[in-house]
Amino acid sequence: MQLKTATMLYGNFHFLRRSSKAILFFLVLGAMLGKMMAQTSPYQLTKSESVSSSVVRLTLKVYCLKKKLIDKEAQHAAIRVVLFEGCSGTMFSKPLLDEGEITLSQRHPVYFNELYNYRLPDFITSCKAVSDFKKGDKKKATVYEVEIKALQLMKDLEKNNIKRKVGL
Repeated sequence: MQLKTATMLYGNFHFLRRSSKAILFFLVLGAMLGKMMAQTSPYQLTKSESVSSSVVRLTLKVYCLKKKLIDKEAQHAAIRVVLFEGCSGTMFSKPLLDEGEITLSQRHPVYFNELYNYRLPDFITSCKAVSDFKKGDKKKATVYEVEIKALQLMKDLEKNNIKRKVGL
């Protein structure tokens, strides 16, 4: 009787331990992705140019509804362009990362959470509104010029094993 009870308890405990780990994993992942993806206002890249061999200047239209968030949204959009779309007419015409944003953010949630929430200033030399704030909808946008340290961002991706190093 005691052996049967002990086996049942162990089996229930093992199941609970396994399922609680899965629940905890999905809660942490969801919180991180939710926080990271929370700022995703629509944007449109209108112009990209090289400032130097390591810095690109992007002109973006950012469609944001809240004036308090528009600067941060422009910075997020600029980083996303360099990482996942590329900047035509510059050394960084190809995206720094070949895989999609969702795939990589699931694979490296800590890195992207830190990048989007804490480390943006490390890679942005300037961010200025070229037009007055316009509450974003399909026709109204605020125009921003953002300068990104693309080479430094690429080296950081390589250092953190998000991107493979180019060459031998």
